[in-house]
Amino acid sequence: MESIPALFDYARQKLRDYDNVEVVYGDGSLGLPEKAPFDGIIVTAGAPGVPKALLNQLKNGGRLVIPVGQQYSQDLLLVTKNNGKTTTEKLLPVAFVPLIGRQGFKP
Repeated sequence: MESIPALFDYARQKLRDYDNVEVVYGDGSLGLPEKAPFDGIIVTAGAPGVPKALLNQLKNGGRLVIPVGQQYSQDLLLVTKNNGKTTTEKLLPVAFVPLIGRQGFKP
């Protein structure tokens, strides 16, 4: 999922020969509710917190890996959903580009 038009076009072009990859244009902080629920979600941009939209899209037993913290310094978290409740495990300190969007950092 990509929210920057030029990067979306670039990714779509580079991945065009793969039939098991879908490149989606949109706000990654909101996920993809029309395709949910998911067994796993991986976020590759740092968020100020865990977006509720992504938690809502996890299946029971699903896992979310996401960097959470400041714009350029985060902790990589593993969030697991079981019976409607989540547990969070801090994996390691990381530095990702910021997640821009409604439930991410503001542009």
